[in-house]
Amino acid sequence: MSRNTKLAYMQAQGYWVEHSFQDAKTSCGMSDYQARGWRSWHHHMALVMMAMVFMLEQRLSYKDSHPLFSCADIISMLCNFLPKRSINSEEVLRQLEVRHHKRKASTESAYRRQRQKHSVNHQKKNDNVEVIIIRDF
Repeated sequence: MSRNTKLAYMQAQGYWVEHSFQDAKTSCGMSDYQARGWRSWHHHMALVMMAMVFMLEQRLSYKDSHPLFSCADIISMLCNFLPKRSINSEEVLRQLEVRHHKRKASTESAYRRQRQKHSVNHQKKNDNVEVIIIRDF
């Protein structure tokens, strides 16, 4: 393979890499995360990669019969053929209460940590202060 041919081949591969990242962002939620730490970000990315592997397997298994099969097509088929869970108003309210309970517990935990941190810092400042008493005689 000549140098120019190799360079052209590598340049053409960049399109497919970018295309797969675009599929991951639009179809599998790669850009739809709100992570507070590395662990949650890694978990989210692992789930996105597993979804992308599923999409790739489906596209490869149908490449002969449907050569233009895309990730959007797979999502459309899954939405139409998987059973939909019917949900009533009581279940919606129950889920809302669960989310609010978890949110309240998280907020209270953050306030507790903040108060503990503040009291430790305040205690350190008091430990470092030297008291000098000057008396007039």
